[in-house]
Amino acid sequence: MNLHGMMSSILSFVKASDVKQELNNQFREKHPWLHPSMSLSKIRRIKRLMTTVGRELDIELSTIALAYVYFEKLVIKNVVDKENRKVAAAGCVLLAFKMNELMTPQQMKTHRVPLARLLEELENVFGVTKKDLLHAEFGLFVCLGFNLAVHPGRACSLGVVWSSLTLDCVALLLSAYAS
Repeated sequence: MNLHGMMSSILSFVKASDVKQELNNQFREKHPWLHPSMSLSKIRRIKRLMTTVGRELDIELSTIALAYVYFEKLVIKNVVDKENRKVAAAGCVLLAFKMNELMTPQQMKTHRVPLARLLEELENVFGVTKKDLLHAEFGLFVCLGFNLAVHPGRACSLGVVWSSLTLDCVALLLSAYAS
């Protein structure tokens, strides 16, 4: 159709599963050194679960962002695979909570999100037992090199490696906390 002063385009329908598969293939091509069982859709799903925990418990946005960085570091180091991704992600949220929500023992008693409540929510959302989570916590701490302080320059370098992933996560975090 030719209408003066108007442009039109036709987009063909693409199934969501085809788009998901194509994105996972592109991700695999871009990051062939990652564990074969880790796909972009699995990583995005885990990050949505982390955000769910943050929203449910009204945890600081910076704490969940820190958990994202820890999780990305573990994925880059090939510590995380399909079998342990949920316990690793829950452990990252726990470590980020302990790191970012600095409290004295007195404040811990009156804090709006007690550690016990966080552990319950992690159990419910990720489907991991408290015992497995607490058992994995120190191992994750070791894999992160006993360094939970994230320098802003380091977080940006992860953004370069994970550019498509990081932008998606920022949008997900902002939209989740905006609602």
